[in-house]
Amino acid sequence: MRKLLFFTIVLFCAVNNFSFSQHAYFYHLDGEKGLPSQEVYQIKQDSFGYLWIGSDAGLIRYDGFNFDQIRLPENYNSAISNVKIVNENIIWSQNFAGQIYRTTSESNQLKLFYDASKYTANFPEYTIDNQGKLWVMTDTVLLVINSSGKIVNQQTPTSIGSSIIRFSSIATVDKTHVTIVDYAGNLVTFDTQTFSSVVSKNISAANSRYQLYENSKGAILLHERTHNRMNHFTFYQLNEKGIKKLSSVCDLDEKDRVLNVNLIDNK
Repeated sequence: MRKLLFFTIVLFCAVNNFSFSQHAYFYHLDGEKGLPSQEVYQIKQDSFGYLWIGSDAGLIRYDGFNFDQIRLPENYNSAISNVKIVNENIIWSQNFAGQIYRTTSESNQLKLFYDASKYTANFPEYTIDNQGKLWVMTDTVLLVINSSGKIVNQQTPTSIGSSIIRFSSIATVDKTHVTIVDYAGNLVTFDTQTFSSVVSKNISAANSRYQLYENSKGAILLHERTHNRMNHFTFYQLNEKGIKKLSSVCDLDEKDRVLNVNLIDNK
């Protein structure tokens, strides 16, 4: 199969597409071209060129010509989001009920790996560390699960430190570290082998929201602050060297909605 060009479908106004110092190429796919769903939450591309689309119709694989819906186990919520690609061909995803699935690039079936719904009625976040362990996070608990599905470590905000309040977001930052940001802007970095943690940074500000996004350089921290009815966005790069503030330029559509955020590393 030929290598696909990278492109992004934009169906919602969301700031979740990042690139460094280049403008994205956009190509529109819809129902007339065979897309099984008009409600798309996330898109990722694997090393074979497949696009993996999380949608209300489930996980969809696109090879540049055809759309294939990846089958879910029976009696589970079908809407799929939070798609992650690990080791080039292992595809992780989750539904809105808190079940986390795993499949491979060539498979047509999703396998339930862990059901986190008993820990939260909300949408949990997760990441996969470089040893293949699953880190599942709700706002009040962090679970680390090995390849056999066994919980090998469990943390709560109070077990980490008195300054930590509810967990907000999680990401794998480098080969040996996973980072969490809480609702107060505290960054907590975990060693993925010893599970020891360090509160490394506080970027707290009033009326703020914090979100982590994994990228090829580590993770992007988005700090969204509301002031005078305006949203202000600040981006930081996280990796083994620490945290660094980035400059950003937005691509807008004809209605001034954000399509893509170009991040600039001011070296």
